[in-house]
Amino acid sequence: IKHKNIFDKSPLPPNSVEKFLDKSLETNKKFPADEEYEIIFDYSFLVAHNEKGTQPYLPQESYQPLIKDHESAVRNVQFPEKLKPEMDLLFCMSKSKEHRKLMQHPIITSFLDMKWQRVKLYFYFNIFMYLLFAILLNAYILLNIEDKAMNGSESGITSNDTKTSQSNLTSTGFHVAWVLILIFLVYFTVREFLQFALSPKFYSTDYENILDVSIIFFSGYILISSEWQETFVVITIILSWTEMVLLTGRLPKLSTNIQMLKTVSLNYFLFLLSYFLLLIAFAFSFYSLLHKNATNISTKYNATEDQYFFVNPYMSVMKTFVMMMGEFQADSLAPEMANSLTYFCLFALFVFIIAIVLLNLLTGLAVGDTQAIRSDAEQLSCASRIRVIYEMESTLLQWYKFVEEWPKYTFLRPVIKYLKSKIMNISLFPDTSYNKRIHVLPNKGPNIV
Repeated sequence: IKHKNIFDKSPLPPNSVEKFLDKSLETNKKFPADEEYEIIFDYSFLVAHNEKGTQPYLPQESYQPLIKDHESAVRNVQFPEKLKPEMDLLFCMSKSKEHRKLMQHPIITSFLDMKWQRVKLYFYFNIFMYLLFAILLNAYILLNIEDKAMNGSESGITSNDTKTSQSNLTSTGFHVAWVLILIFLVYFTVREFLQFALSPKFYSTDYENILDVSIIFFSGYILISSEWQETFVVITIILSWTEMVLLTGRLPKLSTNIQMLKTVSLNYFLFLLSYFLLLIAFAFSFYSLLHKNATNISTKYNATEDQYFFVNPYMSVMKTFVMMMGEFQADSLAPEMANSLTYFCLFALFVFIIAIVLLNLLTGLAVGDTQAIRSDAEQLSCASRIRVIYEMESTLLQWYKFVEEWPKYTFLRPVIKYLKSKIMNISLFPDTSYNKRIHVLPNKGPNIV
């Protein structure tokens, strides 16, 4: 599916893939009301097969229960020496616009539901870890800024003993927060390195990975530097909470809202980019008319005066963007319009083209994007779940390889065995298992074999 021909089309058309998926879902030919009626889900095409030359599925006289514990002794399962991914195909389908509609097929959604049960604890743990990191980082920054401000304006009323005790308590809190943030940064760095080692090309083209690296860099700057630049502090705070929003947005129930935010923001940016030169024209025109009054010696630079925004071209552009949203402050502009016909015509033209036409176009664009996203809410939720499971599986498989390469010291064996057993549990079907089918008996309750 991920390969394209010379016409940029997949060699597997969606109709052919859908027919294949339909054949992977069958019954035992009994009447639906029969107690022994079975629905058979065949996942052989989704998961990794055995070594080359072996068949992915061999008929057997009887089937075994669905494996819940990899350490259980099951005759038709040989535990794999190396775990293999099970989400590659689905992830490629979620990236293909042609095949994305097939993600709601029962054979795929059932597989995702079972797979989600295996990885959701790791996902929630990852969110909890990052939330704790974001709280610690922001608290460290804000308390540090507040402490410096208080020390700078501290009066002599406070006794020396009180100052000393407060200083020691604050210093201890800063050191504890500094150490905890450093531990988190080491963990995040190792995680990003493992993800990069898995697929450098995909890692470098994903903007969320670039965001993760930026957070590590700026957070490291906050810890190491003694004198903070205001710009870096602001960037660190914004990036830390932006990452938190994106993490929570990967939850299937919240994915639609985050997708609306990303889509509307991108379309707004592209739309405004096409009209940016028009806004620049109005901004420079206002600057040429009001710059003289703004730089007059008798003019006080008060934030309430409209002329303050036309002191330089940069402020003029910012004022024009604000005026586009309807913030005209017409009372302060009235004297200029009364004394200048040119300014009156320019302002009227700006109101018509920018405030009325362009602003309503932006509103219509946002409404259209929102409706389109809501109509595909189930598809987006499914794609979001696929991405979450794929990323968690890829990261855990990299951790599995990392743990396998640890020195086999005696005192580490229990820890290594425990970690491997937990990571192995993410695989629904061992890659050497012949039977990759699940038999559901709907008339016997939630019975899966």
